[in-house]
Order: sequence, then structure tokens, then C-alpha cells
Amino acid sequence: MKKNEIKVIKRLNKHLPKNKPIINTSRYHRFDAYNDDYIIEIKYRKKMYDNFIIEFDKYAYNKLYAEMNNRKFLYVVGIEEDVYIFNITNLDKS
Repeated sequence: MKKNEIKVIKRLNKHLPKNKPIINTSRYHRFDAYNDDYIIEIKYRKKMYDNFIIEFDKYAYNKLYAEMNNRKFLYVVGIEEDVYIFNITNLDKS
């Protein structure tokens, strides 16, 4: 995991104080962190973009993995000092 993604996790911890994410050390999983409720894919961007896009293979795998393990799937994007959290599980329901 890259240094910037670790910074994003530290910012994310402020939003999930009771169930902090654990960094995924396995190189065979397609997500960066997890806890009892979520699997989390993290991206760090050096500048702001109009759209936040997730790769389809990561979207499809993580969505299915989360469903099979009774968790929700979060896509978290860090930009400078901001963090954007997208609950993909809820997004698909809307």
C-alpha cells in the first residue's frame, strides 16, 4: 500500500471511529482495507477531477465479494486534505 493511501485511511478513520479499517496486506485481494462492515477500495489523486471513476473489474469483484461476505463496499478517494466516500452498495440500490 502506498504512503498516500495510508493517509487516506487515517482520514477515513475519522468517519468510522467505532470500527476502524484494517489495511489489507494480502496482495491477492482487489481491495485495500476492510472492517466488520465494509470492504474498501482506496484511490489517491493529486488533483481534483470532475468525475471519480472506478475500474469495472474492481467494481464487479468488490461488489460481489462484499455481498458474499455480508459487508458493504466503499470506494474512497483522497485528494489533498479531502476524502470522498462512496457507498457503492447503496449506490446500486438507487
